[in-house]
Amino acid sequence: MKKQVKILVAIAITLGLLFILAQSITLESLKQAFQSFSPIILAIAFIAYVVANYFRAARFQGMLEKHVSTKNLFGIVCLHNLFAQLLPARTGEVSFLVMIKKKGIAIENNIATLGMARILDAFVVAAILVIGILALPTAEANLLTISVALLILLALGLLTLYARPNWITMIIECILPNKPTWLKTLKTKIIGTIHALSKILHNKGKIKLTINTLGIWLFMYISTIALLKAVVPEITLLGSLLVASLPVIVSALPIHGVAGYGSTEVAYLLPLVLLGISAETAIAAGFAIHSVELIFMLAAAPLGFFNR
Repeated sequence: MKKQVKILVAIAITLGLLFILAQSITLESLKQAFQSFSPIILAIAFIAYVVANYFRAARFQGMLEKHVSTKNLFGIVCLHNLFAQLLPARTGEVSFLVMIKKKGIAIENNIATLGMARILDAFVVAAILVIGILALPTAEANLLTISVALLILLALGLLTLYARPNWITMIIECILPNKPTWLKTLKTKIIGTIHALSKILHNKGKIKLTINTLGIWLFMYISTIALLKAVVPEITLLGSLLVASLPVIVSALPIHGVAGYGSTEVAYLLPLVLLGISAETAIAAGFAIHSVELIFMLAAAPLGFFNR
């Protein structure tokens, strides 16, 4: 029942937001946005997307201590990206846990690996967002303060997880009771995941983990910015960093539109309008970029079936 409610909410978000956005856009502007993508731009963006997925696979392999090959993980990553985008309420994340479990990896390690990946991604994207905010023509002190605060909290969380994971487990022990049985089992799984996360941070491959994380986002931003500059050529580099960051943050929300439609377009609209781009151009750019990136995921998915 809950799953059906989430699907209905996702559909409602998509239909509602697209209806509102449609009032400010014409088919001609949408057509022009898609025509802005030359074959060379599309090739650069797609290759950058595939390379970013390879870095994701390499990072997962390092965190899983090489129990699964990079080739197999690359296939899993390609499928996981598609499922995470298409399925509502972040249920697509479960696809990674299922596919990795089939490789014989314990569920605690699976959750820890995915959780650490999301923490590292959040840290990098938050840092890039802070840099991008500097492109805004007016002093957005509150937005900058929130972004910096988020960075500090993430850094403190990682530091605590690295140096004093027992503090976190003690808090969990105090908060969660041992009854009923299902709650005790959940607590055991959470504590096991905390220890697995801490183990990942103490792994000798920290430098490689950092390089792979930076590689992921370098090529993800290259892919998005290549498409963005094609539709909105006047945007600056700092501005493009800001615009490319918001859809990433929105995609991490527990509830968003079907395949991200509606919510992603709003995530492109807000920063572009703040940067002085017309609402019509901003909506068209968001819809076109989002659609092309979804096509990239669909195109890369067969690699997952062959390589996982």
